[in-house]
Amino acid sequence: MAWSAFLRRRAAVPVALALLLALGSCADRPHREICARILEAILPAEAPPRIVSVEYSAGSFDDVEIRFRPHGAFEDRELVCRFAHGGGARPSLRSVELNARPLSRVQMFILHRWLLGTAPPRELLDDATAEPRWTLGLHAAYLAQQVLNGIVIGAVIALVAVGYTMVYGITRHIQFAYGELLSIGAVTTGLFYAALWVRGWANLATVLGLALPLVIATAALTGWSIERVAFRRLLGSGVQAPLIAAVGLSLFLQEFLRLSQGARSRWMPPPAHGTAELFAAGGFTVSLTYMQVVVVVLAAGLSLAQGWALARTGWGRSYRAVADDPRMAALLGVDVNRVIARTYALGAALAAVAGAAIIMRYGEAGSTLGIGFGFKALTAAILGGIGSYAGALAGGLVIGLIEALWAGYIGAEWRDAAVFAVLVVVLVFRPAGLFGADDPLMPAGGDGAPGNALRSRPSAASPA
Repeated sequence: MAWSAFLRRRAAVPVALALLLALGSCADRPHREICARILEAILPAEAPPRIVSVEYSAGSFDDVEIRFRPHGAFEDRELVCRFAHGGGARPSLRSVELNARPLSRVQMFILHRWLLGTAPPRELLDDATAEPRWTLGLHAAYLAQQVLNGIVIGAVIALVAVGYTMVYGITRHIQFAYGELLSIGAVTTGLFYAALWVRGWANLATVLGLALPLVIATAALTGWSIERVAFRRLLGSGVQAPLIAAVGLSLFLQEFLRLSQGARSRWMPPPAHGTAELFAAGGFTVSLTYMQVVVVVLAAGLSLAQGWALARTGWGRSYRAVADDPRMAALLGVDVNRVIARTYALGAALAAVAGAAIIMRYGEAGSTLGIGFGFKALTAAILGGIGSYAGALAGGLVIGLIEALWAGYIGAEWRDAAVFAVLVVVLVFRPAGLFGADDPLMPAGGDGAPGNALRSRPSAASPA
């Protein structure tokens, strides 16, 4: 009897060992699958997916470590995955090291959220030593980055919005072709850059010193020609005729660009490389590329220069006189047609600078580039109060911030819908804009206060 019990106990040993090995293999499989997915995401696309060596070790029941080495040219790379609660049905990834360098908390958060589809563990969201400070620092850094991105986008949109508001402030017509003038500026900048590159002069100094003045001159001549050919004969003809002409001009310029330059986008390398790192928090670095800095400085400089010209120069005084009362300005000797033509040229030049900034910043331009940017700039002008110079600048920055924050926190695919929803809300609840009053034409307030920065009261009809 004792002998038979001993045999039964001896027979149970290999059975138990086999059962433990089977359970260990089952527990090992989800860990290996998770590490394999991470390795495929980290390694370059040309890396072979086959894994030739795996080291599985369990220091304790709650700690699992797996080492992966890929095959071929990437054998020198080692991925170490550490899990908590290895015996559970759903392993929890605790840390990942690539070539003995641990991934940051932000990278681990992205792995959990977007690659594995699991909720990040508490230790990735909290700092045991300084929990409130780390969390606030990380979120503040991410918010700061999105705000900086929004300022860069808003600076470009504001330049085009100023063109809309300047022309509307003096003619009461919306010139819809500023988006296409932006495309012309971007494509022209790419062509001039290619010419400079052939000569070996392609750098930031030559782009700003040679190419950009030529782009501005080309766009200003285009804007002046548009006013002389398409809109001068329509002054005093009401609202519908100039509106239809503006839509037709926009379509004409789109097709002109498509047929003359081709439907494909043009590419341009950034004339300035490098990144300025501002500060870091929680593994997230807030930074600006040098081209972003150039775009903001360029837009701010042009905005300040134009504001000074409106307030201090003879053309600015003539512009404000025509915007206030064109008939009285004509009686006092102001050449109304010349002021309007120069305004069209100035607005076209600003749109072209915005296009140049876009292709220098993003490296791509095409015949359809200005469609979205043009409507966003129009939204910014209406938001600020179309006809108001300060309103156009403020509206551009607001639209840029809305777009960047929406893309950063909610989703980039819906950012355009969010921007144009702002247009609908403004037209419904505040049609005069942030800097306007309630008169649908170009209003003065009920107490006689200015309705916008350029006009003290509603104007008479434009002279024929």
